[in-house]
Order: sequence, then structure tokens, then C-alpha cells
Amino acid sequence: MQEKAAQVLNRVAGLTLFFWIVKILST
Repeated sequence: MQEKAAQVLNRVAGLTLFFWIVKILST
């Protein structure tokens, strides 16, 4: 359970970071 939660958090953090980079680059 703990590992799964960490994986999900990691993925969410990665997607958020990616989203911000795209947002910054497109301005």
C-alpha cells in the first residue's frame, strides 16, 4: 500500500512539473 501511494505521488508530481514547464514555455 505504501509503495503504491508513493508511486502515485511520484507520477502526480511528474505530471505537475511537466505541466508547469509546458505552461512556462508557451508564454
